[in-house]
Amino acid sequence: MTFYTLIQYVDYEGSTFHGNFASLEDVFVYLHQAEGWLMDEWFPEQEELEHIDNHRDIAFASVSTGWRLDAPGDSHFRIYACSVGAA
Repeated sequence: MTFYTLIQYVDYEGSTFHGNFASLEDVFVYLHQAEGWLMDEWFPEQEELEHIDNHRDIAFASVSTGWRLDAPGDSHFRIYACSVGAA
């Protein structure tokens, strides 16, 4: 089973975990409904995702790949595809 983890990074402030989602589509539904500074006027699309090439940035247990999504202001999001199996 694969799920998608969404984390927001703000320059010089740190990161915020926004949740785990069943699909990339669910991530974008969440982002389109998100509130906050400059979020009301931002409608990102999946075509804007940049694949994370740096292995160090996705070297977490169960992460198979990741993407970066630039956001308004001094922030960006990272989406990690995580695979887990049933025991």
